[in-house]
Amino acid sequence: TTLNRTNLTARTAAMVSDRISIDVGVTYSNQLAKNRLGLANSFSAPRNYVMMPRNISAASLENHQMDAAGHEQTWYTNWNWMNNPYWSVNYDLNEDTRDRLLGIASVNYRIQDNLNLMVRTNADINLFQNNDREGYNSISNSLGSYSKGWSNEKQYQSDFLLSFTDSINSSITYSANVGGSTLQKESNSYSAHTDGGLAIPYFYSIENSVNRPIVSNYLSKRRTNGLYAFGQVAYKEFLYLDITARNDWSSTLPKDARSYFYPSVSTGFVFSELMKNDKSKFTFGKVRLSWAKVGRDTDPYRATFSYPTAGSFNGATMYQLDPTLPLLNLKPEITSNIEAGTELYFFNRRIGFDFTYYRSDTKNQILPASVSATSGFVNAIINSGEILNKGIELQIKTIPIEKTNFKWNLDINLAHNRSEEHTSELQSQFRISYAVFCLKK
Repeated sequence: TTLNRTNLTARTAAMVSDRISIDVGVTYSNQLAKNRLGLANSFSAPRNYVMMPRNISAASLENHQMDAAGHEQTWYTNWNWMNNPYWSVNYDLNEDTRDRLLGIASVNYRIQDNLNLMVRTNADINLFQNNDREGYNSISNSLGSYSKGWSNEKQYQSDFLLSFTDSINSSITYSANVGGSTLQKESNSYSAHTDGGLAIPYFYSIENSVNRPIVSNYLSKRRTNGLYAFGQVAYKEFLYLDITARNDWSSTLPKDARSYFYPSVSTGFVFSELMKNDKSKFTFGKVRLSWAKVGRDTDPYRATFSYPTAGSFNGATMYQLDPTLPLLNLKPEITSNIEAGTELYFFNRRIGFDFTYYRSDTKNQILPASVSATSGFVNAIINSGEILNKGIELQIKTIPIEKTNFKWNLDINLAHNRSEEHTSELQSQFRISYAVFCLKK
């Protein structure tokens, strides 16, 4: 087994002017691996050694890998999983390569002293190629086999952020930010392997398949666009109010449900700043409260019918309806969170407490559900009912020992969570029936 990796990185940053700066970087990596060992219970030399009795001589296996006719020889021939470990190393070969390119570029424009614009884009391109062969005349596959494939993952992301900071007076400061982003992911994969073995012995090629090779190709694309805004108001550095809002548009959802909005509000009050007590005893005190919504889309093609390949018949490629039934009126998953808590520190932060109460309510969870095979499907995508999580968390922070050259932190975490599920079976059944009805039409 060999693994070689090469990494190249280049980056530059420059101040174009007093107000404009740029930052550009690129990283390329190449990895070549040969004859990776199989994991767990797969065909591999280490596994065969584990299964082999102690009285079997390793030297005899190495010196008698095949008979005069070229057939694999091993200590146990009644089970085709007991390969000769030396045969596996020399004739069951594999190779894979991975090329990855990462690039990022950003521009910062200081429009005014308190107004800044940032524009950024990055790309992540990952190409993986592999080929595997089973030796001809092996115990596991007497006619041998050959397979190869590749996958190409691409991700492009761009965003901008306009930031403004100012103060009303010496006590009140605020900031406001407006931005947007776009994320595009593309996945393309191809795989091919021989069927029935090799027509010409020892010639490892897809075209050398006894039967028509089994070939599959998969393409997936998705895009998410978003606009967002967030801001903060602070009063004398002890009272804070944060507000955020975001709207996303996802290509993986039906056209009338692609847009979903999720805001948040949070506040914090450092009440210890108003107290004139001895800070060495009661050092810090804060209470916080927040409410937030979070939206989530799903994987591509869960809201439409698709037709993957299903082998071949008499030389013709066959296609079948995907065994997972899509949900034509799929909705985005929305989670609402409420959190309240407090932080207390004593004796110059030698002892502290962080208490949190939370309640999380998730609606329209996007999940696959098993359905009767008589429907023609195995699973169905559904928007499940309501999932409620609530609980408390307590973190006790202590510093038992603190010296000039030594400090010991001891933290204790306590948590209790209660989860409840409120599912509307009638609603789920209606959605599944509706999708089947549309298919029959």
